[in-house]
Amino acid sequence: MEQTPEEARIYLQSIVDTVREAIVVLDARLRVVSANHSFYQTFQVSPEETEGRLIYELGNHQWDIPELRRLLEEIVPRNNVFNDFEVMHDFPGLGCKTMRLNARKLVRPGNHTEMLLLAIEDVTERKQAEAALKESEEQLRLMVEGARDHAMLMLDTNGCILRWNTGAERIMGWREDEVIGQQSALIFTPEDRAAGVPEQEMSRSRAEGRAEDVRWHLKKDGSLFFADGVMTSLRDEIGNVRGFAKVLRDATERKRGQDALQAAFEREQRIADTLQRPLTLEVAEDAFPGLAVATLYEAALDEAQIGGDFVDAFAMPRGLVALAIADASGKGLSAAARTMQVKDVLRAFAREYPYSPASIVARLNDYVCDTRYFDEQGGESFVCMALAILDPERGEGTVLSAGCEPPLVLRTNGEAEVIETTGMPLGIQPKMLYTPSPLRLGRGDVLVMATDGVTEARRDREFLEYEGMTTLAKQGFTAASVRDMGRVILDGARAFAGGSLRDDACLLLARRR
Repeated sequence: MEQTPEEARIYLQSIVDTVREAIVVLDARLRVVSANHSFYQTFQVSPEETEGRLIYELGNHQWDIPELRRLLEEIVPRNNVFNDFEVMHDFPGLGCKTMRLNARKLVRPGNHTEMLLLAIEDVTERKQAEAALKESEEQLRLMVEGARDHAMLMLDTNGCILRWNTGAERIMGWREDEVIGQQSALIFTPEDRAAGVPEQEMSRSRAEGRAEDVRWHLKKDGSLFFADGVMTSLRDEIGNVRGFAKVLRDATERKRGQDALQAAFEREQRIADTLQRPLTLEVAEDAFPGLAVATLYEAALDEAQIGGDFVDAFAMPRGLVALAIADASGKGLSAAARTMQVKDVLRAFAREYPYSPASIVARLNDYVCDTRYFDEQGGESFVCMALAILDPERGEGTVLSAGCEPPLVLRTNGEAEVIETTGMPLGIQPKMLYTPSPLRLGRGDVLVMATDGVTEARRDREFLEYEGMTTLAKQGFTAASVRDMGRVILDGARAFAGGSLRDDACLLLARRR
């Protein structure tokens, strides 16, 4: 009250000038009485070219807008006030802008002169941001709703369903209005609910950011579907969890296909195991007069893959004994079946040519070559085999190899003799000729025959090789029995390879008594 009118005007003008909104005061004829600093700066006009002029004449008539005329000339006089009136206009020098107007009719004390207070806010950027957000939300909605092959759920922090897309409706059967507000646990099986799986999933997602959800789920009609899914936690800018997003894809057909393949594999596994079991049966050590025999088999690391190894020892006419070891190419049922055939046919040919191992192996080779053409699976296949025919009484015999490791003889004097004999594996080329090598065993000498699963025992890039097997055989030579000697060889090969062999390994040992 102590201030002069001029001081009061300056004081109030200073307050108005600090407001970021553009403010202009009009008289009853809509001429500018005054404006604040933001008005002059925003619309690039000066006080001299503004005050006393009609608002419509300002700045090259940029405010001569039909919407503004209706506001100032019709709405405000009738209502005395108007809020949030938006005007979009292409302002010279400013471009297309959206202005939000608020108007108040004022009455000056004393002379009761009517005046009009007009506040102008540039909301262009805000409107653009709102439009962009709306467009983004609409695109996201269309994308989510268009994902008919994926069920998409939005959950709150307690696991209640907030959103449920058409893919979820199609896959699980519930409409969105049926599940909104319900716990997401409704899609889990009763067993999973009882085990706390839904809560565990949210806990993992909250702690780790995401949690996989690959399991059987429940549909509205009570049937099950197998889903590949993932739940991710939704966090705000400071890291607080605001909810969860869960996406599921119906993988029932794929699961059924996998189960069918697994069942077929297990069936083949059982058949192959049944076929291979007699191929690697242990021979009684005292089965043959004058000869102690041991057969050993060591499965590879991948026990699910049945191999094609076999070992056999059987009596021949006139006291002879046949000793054979073989390894068929490939794995699984086809290798086991081929090996079984070779073992059976070997015995038949051995009785047909009891004194000619070369004839036995040549006939076997032709048989494998012939049967390969009738193999339904086709492809190249072969069999590596070593065969020895021995007279235990005299300690004499013959031995030959068809692509197999050469037989090894350990003498009682500590020497190790490799029986050099070579030939093509069975099944490579028909009408092959095989040349046997003489075999002599003294009392106490040991014949060692092995498949390459022993010599190819691997540690990093290093292989045990034939020399390593020979060293192990010498270490086990003084064992109490030939079986114990064989265990020394196989245990040593497995230890060299770090505990497991990469390929099946067969051993046949025969000591002349």
